[in-house]
Amino acid sequence: MERNVGLAGEASDLKGGGRVRLTDTQLKILGTIAASRRHPITHEELAESVGCCAKTVDRAIARFRNAGLVEVRNARRADGGRDADAYVLSECAGRESRAG
Repeated sequence: MERNVGLAGEASDLKGGGRVRLTDTQLKILGTIAASRRHPITHEELAESVGCCAKTVDRAIARFRNAGLVEVRNARRADGGRDADAYVLSECAGRESRAG
């Protein structure tokens, strides 16, 4: 995430080309998503890992999605039922962080 997230708590807005200011908690959430590259991480895992409430994760995810930083993966169970949504770094954000 070196190129996307700077020391000042900013991230590249991949959709708009600008910068997005992030709180310390939002940086932790984004960092946790980036660190879980091997598998998507769920809402509950994020809240527990970062030590924040579910509403804080909701707001952060909405902000990240609007900026094009995070994608939602809708999971389905073998029986066809819907499982918990999981979050991954977007393809563009992943390419930018590996290029830096």
